[in-house]
Amino acid sequence: MLKINFFHRIISISILVLLLPSMTIMPEISQRADGLQSLAFTSDADFDDGTLDNISIEGTGAGAKLRLSLIDMNNWTNMNPSNKPPGRVSAVMAEVFGTDKVVIFGGNTNDGMEGFTNETWVYDYSDNNWTQMFPPISPVKRNSHGLTTIYGDDKVLLFGGWAGDTPKRLNDTWVYDLSENTWTERHPLQSPAGRDNHGQSAIYNDDKALIFSGDIGPPFAGSSDNETWIYDLSENTWTKQHPSTIPPSNDNFRMAQISGTDRILMFGGWYGGNTTWIYDVGDDEWTKLDLPVNPPWRYSHAMASVNNDDRVIMMNGCNGSSQVNDLWIYDLSENNWTQKFPVSKPKIGGDYGMAMLYNDDITILFGGWDGINWFQKYDETWVYNAASFAPEGTLISKEFNLGSPAAFKTLYWNSWGIA
Repeated sequence: MLKINFFHRIISISILVLLLPSMTIMPEISQRADGLQSLAFTSDADFDDGTLDNISIEGTGAGAKLRLSLIDMNNWTNMNPSNKPPGRVSAVMAEVFGTDKVVIFGGNTNDGMEGFTNETWVYDYSDNNWTQMFPPISPVKRNSHGLTTIYGDDKVLLFGGWAGDTPKRLNDTWVYDLSENTWTERHPLQSPAGRDNHGQSAIYNDDKALIFSGDIGPPFAGSSDNETWIYDLSENTWTKQHPSTIPPSNDNFRMAQISGTDRILMFGGWYGGNTTWIYDVGDDEWTKLDLPVNPPWRYSHAMASVNNDDRVIMMNGCNGSSQVNDLWIYDLSENNWTQKFPVSKPKIGGDYGMAMLYNDDITILFGGWDGINWFQKYDETWVYNAASFAPEGTLISKEFNLGSPAAFKTLYWNSWGIA
């Protein structure tokens, strides 16, 4: 029940915003002995010719509902957890479906081959805590691999990478089960060629993942291909796709799913310039986007989806002679890139691990380096808040039988947080 008590035009609503998907508009006007009046709305028509700021009305008639609006936060926060992994580069991160956790695996914590690791760490956003997991077996040490969420399960999929113990490009497929704390190697009948620095993305609302291109061939003498493959966890199969249009072969680019769609966004890379591509899974088609503005060229940058939104976040990276220090958001609905200017932000560089958080409109980032000093590896955990519920809003309704407009001016919610 939505019951608004007002006095001197100030409103208090006793509903936690984190538990506020909607509020039903209910009837009744009453007078209390202490002079306070309680007013509840019977229909969306009660707001005709009124003002709603940071509040929206959804539905019609008696079933209409109030919703807090989402507002652009554009804010990076250094979480400073008390426990965290050692600094590392070229580790890869993935969200765990249905939770507020992310998994990071592997990477390089030092210089040379001895710095490779096969550690598995889990970050719990609610507790702001990293926990090292100790599964019975693990994939071999590696970096520059792919790691993606599996929709509908608390598992993540790993493919490929550069092996640390014996220099080679890998083509093994593994699944990590968070509930069981186990890594299980899958053995599909066919697999893509061994590769590292490829693009890998989950496919929205499916237990499949997509990879594209990357470095293949012998160590230190490889090349790139431009193949597109999809892995099906249920069938344990890799299937090569055959789109009619294919981006050039590339490496060190980044891809991210566009939440709510079967499309995947790709940007940059060593050979990709500052071009933006979208792959449509259902149509098996790559499309190069003709946009009014494209971010500057970069590689080794970070990219992640925004949950329940058709936007993708991209930040930093390198461009050959220097480092890029910026943040951009691609909006599928508007089909454009917009640069953001947060006041605080992670250190300049690249090769971070970054992933969206499944239950929130936020992104987690860990690790990376400055692009110059290989020994300087970051161990900071940052959170980017793309949007949040408005903490307050203006509500001015049309006239009721009180004899004047119910002009409440400002609604103050007793709690608010990340949407």
